[in-house]
Amino acid sequence: MSEAALPADPAAAVEQLVADHGGRLYGIASRLCGRPEEAEDLVQEVFLQAFRKWHQFEGRARPLTWLYTIAARACQRMHRKRSGEPEHMASFDDLLPFVDGALPSIHDHEGGPLAEQNRKEGIERVTAGILALPIDFRLPLVLKDVVGFDVREVAEIL
Repeated sequence: MSEAALPADPAAAVEQLVADHGGRLYGIASRLCGRPEEAEDLVQEVFLQAFRKWHQFEGRARPLTWLYTIAARACQRMHRKRSGEPEHMASFDDLLPFVDGALPSIHDHEGGPLAEQNRKEGIERVTAGILALPIDFRLPLVLKDVVGFDVREVAEIL
């Protein structure tokens, strides 16, 4: 069944959306949230809201765009600063005794285990950098550069 033929019944429609887009939405949620538990909560919230608001889905946007719109709003709600929350929490990198908190770089031009470890560490650093961005900057970056939406679609979602 294609997205164009989504059932009118909210339970059946959301079940189809979960089957079609649940994994992709979780992948994006994990990049937005950083922790698997928060990503799971975000995905659950998205599909719960989709079920509750199914009557508002008019079909003008793609269902995936609509789900990402719900996710963007839910993510912003999840990351609002709460009363008494500190402005900044030091990361482990901030506490390291190296200049600017970075470990020395060791390059391996031959590949092998060291090159693979360097690649993994690079991915971790980029992920940490994305997660360090304020949510208002993180959302459009992930939607555009990770998910692959064009600028117009990102604007619609946000």
